[in-house]
Amino acid sequence: MSTWFYTFQLTRVHPIELRSNIGGDTDLMTFGVALNKRDQGHGSAVVPMFRNSNIGGKALYDQSVQNGFVSTIKRERMTKDWTLGPTEIRDGDAVDIVVAGTNTNDSQLPTADQQKMDRLTIDFLNVYYSWLVGNFVSTLGLEKVVELIGLGGGAFASYLADPVGRLLGWQAQGPCNGMVFAGTVSLSANDLEALDWTPDPARYAAGPKELSVVTRSYDDSVDHDTNVCGTIARTEIDVTIRRAPTWSLQKENFVQRVTSVRERYGDLESLTEAAGLRI
Repeated sequence: MSTWFYTFQLTRVHPIELRSNIGGDTDLMTFGVALNKRDQGHGSAVVPMFRNSNIGGKALYDQSVQNGFVSTIKRERMTKDWTLGPTEIRDGDAVDIVVAGTNTNDSQLPTADQQKMDRLTIDFLNVYYSWLVGNFVSTLGLEKVVELIGLGGGAFASYLADPVGRLLGWQAQGPCNGMVFAGTVSLSANDLEALDWTPDPARYAAGPKELSVVTRSYDDSVDHDTNVCGTIARTEIDVTIRRAPTWSLQKENFVQRVTSVRERYGDLESLTEAAGLRI
């Protein structure tokens, strides 16, 4: 199998049933990619969710901003349209795509305190990565995760039932906080090769580019109290994977390259960091 460069984009979140039985959910969305258990990029944001809606890509970013949750948006090597990569993948490599949504509607998030929000989103990310991938995206280490969620048969279920309360030390103001969905799409290099690939117009990548959409379904039956919160929450997720044999902006002219990077990477501090350009 030849080497390919891949990107991974969270293109659709479809809440079929919500976790809350009153109004909509307010979910802390988490998305990340690990290559051979090493973080390749991740992001998170608090995004209002509504039953039977479809939202993904840059709409996740926009909905978070428009509803006053801009302080919750964290992006590490992730674009505004929730794309991670490109990542070079070779024979023998393995990819874990982490997706999670946690309802925070019953807690008052400290959106005015940037330091607390930063700590909260980092802790969420570490807990989900350590649980779903078996590795960590920062230097918190096992001891910190144990401190956050405890150990023992019911400890993690207790954490999932009210993660905001556990991480901030607050009691939930209502009964339906907690994990709405969480899962890992694990793919070997051979699995990636075997996906159903279709042509995709190449705007940012040099050479032909292809895409494949991976769909997964999740629910919150692990800790959902139907007597209090009603129907089990069900969510469908689409991750669009794109690939190209080479990945470069160098074939575009200078103005096109700058325009493309500005559109794609938006408010990142350094365009050089975003795309390897010397402007």
